[in-house]
Amino acid sequence: MKTFFWQRLAFCLLWALGLAAPARGQAPGIALGKTELAPGMPFTITVSAPEDFGAAPAFPDIAGMQRAGTSSSSSTTIVNGQVSSTYSITQRYVARAEGKFTLKPFGMKVNGKVYKSPGATIVVSKNNRPDDDPANAYDPLEEFFGRRRDAGYRENKENAFLALETTKTQVWVGEGFTLHLSLYVAEDNRADMDFYDLTNQLTAITKQIKPANCWEESFGITNIEPRSVTVNGKPYKEYRIWESAFYPLNAKPIRFGALRLQMIKYDLASDPFFGGLDRQQSFISFASKPLAIQVKELPPSPYSRALPVGDFKLVERIGKGRVETGQSVSYQFVVKGEGNIAAIEMPTPPTQPQLDIYPPTTQQNILRDAGRVTGSKTFTYLLQPRQAGRYKLRQVGFTFPFFNPRTGRYDSLQSEITLTAFGNAAAGNTPADEGDYLSNTLLYLDANEGLKLLGNVALLALALATGGAMLWRRRR
Repeated sequence: MKTFFWQRLAFCLLWALGLAAPARGQAPGIALGKTELAPGMPFTITVSAPEDFGAAPAFPDIAGMQRAGTSSSSSTTIVNGQVSSTYSITQRYVARAEGKFTLKPFGMKVNGKVYKSPGATIVVSKNNRPDDDPANAYDPLEEFFGRRRDAGYRENKENAFLALETTKTQVWVGEGFTLHLSLYVAEDNRADMDFYDLTNQLTAITKQIKPANCWEESFGITNIEPRSVTVNGKPYKEYRIWESAFYPLNAKPIRFGALRLQMIKYDLASDPFFGGLDRQQSFISFASKPLAIQVKELPPSPYSRALPVGDFKLVERIGKGRVETGQSVSYQFVVKGEGNIAAIEMPTPPTQPQLDIYPPTTQQNILRDAGRVTGSKTFTYLLQPRQAGRYKLRQVGFTFPFFNPRTGRYDSLQSEITLTAFGNAAAGNTPADEGDYLSNTLLYLDANEGLKLLGNVALLALALATGGAMLWRRRR
């Protein structure tokens, strides 16, 4: 009875100390990227806040560097029903040439709060090592526009066109595709134009675009900045004004009609006189071509329920692979990849008579960038074996079935970890050898997690010692 009391007390303290789900959210504020860059590598400024951005944050200009687009991300953590979120926007800058560039100290106002940064000196040199991160070294949009053949536009004397474009024209039910609406203006365009009442126009346009049978992940464009692209071998400036990813809920075809954007055009006077107007304002309308997305039914499923659709992989972490019966251990089941991350549901192993599995805490990270929605969803469980033996977590029920649109087949992510429990073994169970409990290369504990674990163990020992002392005094 005493042993059971102390085991339960240890479990509760471990849970309260947050051993089950260490938070990894970005702290609110401004974070600067790497400052020693090779030519072509982007320098980044990221601003993070605990609430979604009510207005677009104003990023600073850097002399000698040009803006190269933004990306947004969000992180959500659920612990014991309590939800906490972090929202981030990243601005990228690319240097026009090698050299040193100064980012002066600056501040950014986000949701009424001002975050400050001391600035930095950015060095761009061919002697610097290129970034090993493929997300920085490779821009999917460059390839996308580099292999364009026909953007589907109407040529006009203003030498500009409006285009609604998609990353995919054929998808499976549940497979994501990204739409974006952009105005392309030729580099040699001579017409003087400006946006007109864009907020209200976009409200009306998005109502026309959004399909009723799709789940949406908005990219939340807050700043419209020109981006240099090449269309049919000619240089253009792309002004991307709207972007979202969609996930079809059924096989109904998705069709988009022509969209119209009204712009202000200024006609310059050929011979302005004193006191007269040097330009006259008029309106011009641009129209995109209709677009259609074909949606295919999923093949018959071997499962009795609807499955997530995406290209996923599994990462596992466990505090330790060998525990004494009655002790608890933290286990993380991480699904990561490209797809509808928000729709991923936690694995629900059936009740085990020999192994207690406590409901997990959940952490979700979503990145919307370069026309893709990627991220991860982490489920952190506490496992507590009741009897000695070897517990293959795959057989316990830690699996994640899904449909992979890349291969066109159903697949399943399955745990490769085996948990070994020793102690007072029940009949028919034999504890495994001590050296045979690590069954998977994915079985690991990060260095940071190890430090947290040591700190939590120390706090737990202190709490147990204090509780024991109090009980001893009462009995005296």
